[in-house]
Amino acid sequence: MVKVFISYSHDDKKYCDQIKKSLAQLQQCGKSIDVWADHEIKAGEEWDESIEEKLRQADIILFLVSISFIASPYIKDKELAVGYERREGGSAEIIPVLLSASMWEQTGLARFQALPIDPSDKRSKPIEDWDNKSQAYNSIALAIDDRASNILKNKQVREINEKLQFYKKKCQEFLSQSPDLELSIANQHSLDDLCEDLGIGKAEAEKAFEEAEKPFRVQKKNRERYLDTVKAYLSVGSDLSAAQTQKELKDRELALRLEDGDISALQPEIDRLTEEQRAKEEGERRNRDEEAKRSSGLMARDFETPPNLKAGLLINGQPGSTGQVPTRQADGSLAWQALGGAARLIRIDTSSTANTIYVGKAPVDTSESAAGWTVKKTTFTALGVKLTEATAIGIWANRTSLTYT
Repeated sequence: MVKVFISYSHDDKKYCDQIKKSLAQLQQCGKSIDVWADHEIKAGEEWDESIEEKLRQADIILFLVSISFIASPYIKDKELAVGYERREGGSAEIIPVLLSASMWEQTGLARFQALPIDPSDKRSKPIEDWDNKSQAYNSIALAIDDRASNILKNKQVREINEKLQFYKKKCQEFLSQSPDLELSIANQHSLDDLCEDLGIGKAEAEKAFEEAEKPFRVQKKNRERYLDTVKAYLSVGSDLSAAQTQKELKDRELALRLEDGDISALQPEIDRLTEEQRAKEEGERRNRDEEAKRSSGLMARDFETPPNLKAGLLINGQPGSTGQVPTRQADGSLAWQALGGAARLIRIDTSSTANTIYVGKAPVDTSESAAGWTVKKTTFTALGVKLTEATAIGIWANRTSLTYT
């Protein structure tokens, strides 16, 4: 509905009535237009309040210009003042309608295109100067109809935009609750209901959602970029708590326009990446140590059985002979058994303070619990030095108190 307010001097009431009749034609033709003038104020209503209320509701304000109109202090101070204010604010249009000759061009109304317009020269011409006054009134009605149609279209566009903006705001609210940008079933159903209530079509809703989602996707991408930077620092062994690293990461944070909330949300993932990198580095260190042991010969090797390996150890009260080692029999008992002049140094472990030597007849690189027997000595910490292959072999060859396990 387009609302039209008619401002006039009561001396010119006949013109006001005739213009209302002309505009009534539009209403009869189904045009969405409502016309109001002050003679419609009902008994008991406040005159000034009613006029100002209608003025502030109007989409089009018609000023019926004559000598009496220009001379009216009330019209100048009240109706023209509010009309100019609303026109400057873009909420109403002003249309002067020239009734008779006057000095209207020296007033503020001279800024606006006046009606009626003489078709012969396309200039504004007072109604009194028209030979065919019906034609003048009809041209006024047609001009107002054209202006009202544009206003109605703009109103509809604004109404649609307001609905879409409301829908978009609700989309943003739900997206802010979903770090992965995947809406919950409940929130999606709420948006579907809102579309139906507002009368928003599917295509319009999808477009509004994409617009709402765009800044969130940009922010999500920037958070991923920040994590890539963190990974790069970790991959080269950087300490994220170091002052220089923190400064550089802060610069990266600012460049990506991340906020404190973004970094807080990323912190659990950063902690996970840090721990993962630490575990990876520890695994690589262990692998390097193991490789170093292999390359330096600290793994299983064959040695001559020391003559005194048997010293101090009795089986069934009998010491073993050279080249014999204790062997577990099928019934669980121990017996001396020749190894053909060789015993195997299974493993020398120098990676801990235990400084352990494993020797015996067993497959290479097997564990202590593998089939066969093992002599295990763990009392080398008293040496006060790091156990090496050379010292371990020396101890194995010369020690007289090996313990059988």
